[in-house]
Parts: sequence; C-alpha cells; structure tokens
Amino acid sequence: ITNIPLLTFAVRKALMGMIDQACGSLCRPAPSKDVAIAPSSLDTLPAAASRCERFRAIWIRNPLEFALALVLIAACAGAALLTDNLGLVQSVAGAVGAVAMTFLLPGLFYFAFFREAGCTAVRVGSLGMLVLGMVLLPLSLALVFL
Repeated sequence: ITNIPLLTFAVRKALMGMIDQACGSLCRPAPSKDVAIAPSSLDTLPAAASRCERFRAIWIRNPLEFALALVLIAACAGAALLTDNLGLVQSVAGAVGAVAMTFLLPGLFYFAFFREAGCTAVRVGSLGMLVLGMVLLPLSLALVFL
C-alpha cells in the first residue's frame, strides 16, 4: 500500500506518453525539461521569484501532467478512504495484475511484434493466451467479489 504514491510517477509518465501520442503537439506545452531540478539550481532563481515559480522549478512544469498527477493521487486517496477493507483493493489489484502479466501482455506483445512472421504455431498460441486472459480477467474479478 505504501508504494502506490511511488507508482503514480510511472503511471503518470505512461499516461502522458499515450496522451502525447494521441494528441501530438496539441497537448504539449512549450518545450521545457520535465525533470526535477537539483535543489542547488533553486539558487539561480531571482530573489523575487514567487512561491509558484519556485514550486515549478522543482516539480512538474507541464500543467496537464500536474493535473494528471493530482487526479491519480486523489484516486489513490479516494480508494483508501472509501473502502473499509483494503484487502479487497489488494485482491482486485492482484487479480488484474496477475492475469495481465501472465496472459494478456505477453500474448498481446508477441502477437503484435511478430506480425511479419505470419501464421505460425507460436503466434497462434500467443493469440490463444490473449483470449484466455480476456476470459480469466473477468472471472478472477468475479471470484474476488464472491
């Protein structure tokens, strides 16, 4: 449970990559570095820099990414505050994660990346893994709630 806020960085970066691919330059602000700046570089800011400018020098510079980070953290906090049984949250995450990592993602990646191989037995098997994962995912979620 304590690693959920740490995972929001990876999820935020992945979602921003997908948004960037989908929207292109429409969602992208003016070019700027999107990395945390070392605390010593805060000294380069003018003395009259506002609190907001100092915050932006340290953290996220893209307003869309900042909003996405707030939504992800609010969703994590909301799930923690609204459920009285965090074991259920872990069960759902485990069920989805296990099926995705075991069946869905390997089958999808092999089927998509080896398209030029044609209709081979391994490629048909990867499609079978993908279909099996699509069947097991709702089944595993149903078993969590029963």
